[in-house]
Amino acid sequence: MTCPHREQYDVPANIIDLSKLDYTKPECPIKEGTCKLCQEVLEVEKDIRKTSERLKELFRRQQRLKTRTNNTHSPIIRDLPIEILSKIFYSCFSQEMRRGDGELADEDVFVPLKVGAVCRTWRQVAWSSSELWTFILIKRLYSTATYVCKQYTMLARWIERSKSQPISVYIYEDATDGANVGVVPEGCDCWETTLQLLARCCDRWKNATLHLSKSSFDYIACNVKLKAPTKRLELGGDERWFPNRHNQPLQLWEGSDFGPDTITLNLPVLICHFNIDWKHVTKVDVQGWPPGECINLLKSAPQLVTCSFGEVGEYSRDSQPEQDWPVVCHTSLRSLSFQCGLKPVSSFFDNVTVPSLDEFKYSYVRGYHPAIPRFSGHLKIIKRTENLTETMKTELIQVFSEILR
Repeated sequence: MTCPHREQYDVPANIIDLSKLDYTKPECPIKEGTCKLCQEVLEVEKDIRKTSERLKELFRRQQRLKTRTNNTHSPIIRDLPIEILSKIFYSCFSQEMRRGDGELADEDVFVPLKVGAVCRTWRQVAWSSSELWTFILIKRLYSTATYVCKQYTMLARWIERSKSQPISVYIYEDATDGANVGVVPEGCDCWETTLQLLARCCDRWKNATLHLSKSSFDYIACNVKLKAPTKRLELGGDERWFPNRHNQPLQLWEGSDFGPDTITLNLPVLICHFNIDWKHVTKVDVQGWPPGECINLLKSAPQLVTCSFGEVGEYSRDSQPEQDWPVVCHTSLRSLSFQCGLKPVSSFFDNVTVPSLDEFKYSYVRGYHPAIPRFSGHLKIIKRTENLTETMKTELIQVFSEILR
């Protein structure tokens, strides 16, 4: 079944709706020829078509005159080289966007479209400037409105305008809207079509943020094979899905020797959920993980240099390290940031040693004040750290001692 959204959107728009001329005419009862009324109808329809063509030509002439007016009234803009205009347009993006890292700012989303809406000259320059189209933002919309498919149809043009440039992809799906899935008409496959369309340009993904439902991750793993982004990957979702540890992790990426050097994982996504190649990862940021998963991460990423654990807490017995686990010695880690959650986390520090650590930051969730037993491992990790100077170790121990009071 064809998507009803797409059927409505694919109908070409006329300046004047001439569909009323395409009707089934009743046969004239006069056999010698058409009657006077039929002749008048034919004459009127002929005049309508002529008038329509005339009106279309007037609109085209108006457009040409407006373009000439813009060129005449803006000689400076007209005389600027296309390369200079492209750089000016690109400067409208936020600093983070121009650097090519971090989250996409709200003001960045519509920059190419706003610039292209000023006049025909600006639109032609914007449409041909591939650097303006190097990010793709898609949000799943649960609605019966035709703009739902319009968004997905525009995606193909957006990708085409980016040409061969590396792109950053941001795909968001609000799983809490799952209760409203019934509002999507039967046969609507726009979301799946979007995922497949994005997969066709995945060889150019530089950064990728996938904040999806479990069902969408399953769809990608089973039907769409992606290539891992080259710089940064972020995975997350709103659903609390914790598959059995004995299940096979989802295979999102085709086999490759290369992958992102920076990865961000947010609960409910855990290390056991996806088959990720951690060999080349140097920077990790995770949120809401239990200590056991944090330790597994250090074991899986031997080249890790910078690591940030946020809101760490022991949410279940299965998430805690085993008592007989050997201490994990990570020799590459130089910067560690640790934020304690609402549960005890001493098991992490009791099972980790980082001899090359240069920087260690510790904090806890606002409003939570840890008790003495929960800091039993903190002093051990400081004493096991070789690169920290004695002064730094002393200062950290004093900080912990102040908290204990």
